[in-house]
Amino acid sequence: MISETVLDRNIHYPPPPMRQVALGVDRARSYMERTMRAERIDEDSRLFKPGLLTGIHERVLFYYPGLAGQYRINDEVQVVGRNLVKHRDLNQYVYLFERWLQNQMNQLKQEPDNIRGALQVATAAHFGITGELHPFDDGNGRVARLVANFVLMQNTDERRFHKFFILPVPTLRERVDELEIRRRLESNESPKLQPYLRALYEVGEKWDLLPLEQALATSWVQSIDRFLGDFNLRHDKDGFNNPTDQKLIAVIRRRKARLVQIAESIAEGNYPEHKVPNFYTTKFQELAA
Repeated sequence: MISETVLDRNIHYPPPPMRQVALGVDRARSYMERTMRAERIDEDSRLFKPGLLTGIHERVLFYYPGLAGQYRINDEVQVVGRNLVKHRDLNQYVYLFERWLQNQMNQLKQEPDNIRGALQVATAAHFGITGELHPFDDGNGRVARLVANFVLMQNTDERRFHKFFILPVPTLRERVDELEIRRRLESNESPKLQPYLRALYEVGEKWDLLPLEQALATSWVQSIDRFLGDFNLRHDKDGFNNPTDQKLIAVIRRRKARLVQIAESIAEGNYPEHKVPNFYTTKFQELAA
């Protein structure tokens, strides 16, 4: 049984049951959906602003009250062999990262059809959270995938005009054998990874976000296919398909075609490198001015 109160952040806590992990993700997603539904199309984002990451994490890790929304205190963590931002600097760096993301999202609001731009921001934000900041003791991947999802969904017609969401990327991923991955890495063997984790691994090696961009685009296509399949089954059964539905489905199918094109172009090497941006330097200069 998991304790209701975490008294010591340095002790080892057992993995929570998957139902609690899933409930935490649902809580965070509901919070993000409510916030995004409440904003007008013509106003700046209410969701993407400073405090975003801890707000999500508080809900994701609700079952560990002493850890939820709290930055890590461990500086021994490495991602793809790289040292991360020191815990004493996390407040400042997370704030600067969230300001960067806020600016990016407000710019994207002016370009609702820019699917490639949304993918670029989503991949950069995802890797910024998991590969540079890694701000929390647990739940960084879930926070990053939630952020990426809502970056991608911000400008979709179903979100803006119909107030529902088609989640592009599964927020919960399959469990992986981390010991086996570590053993292979230490033996200079290439680890056997799922496409999503393989993409993160490649980004960490080359500092090029294109593999993750391709993985997110492919996942979004699969999500759209599932939605369209469910939609067709439902409407084939009741025989109802009004013009509004038809218009929305046409928009979603065009998005799918564009995503397929993007994923194929990345696979064929038709795009230049998409380097991980510097989330912090410009903002330091602006704040110092």
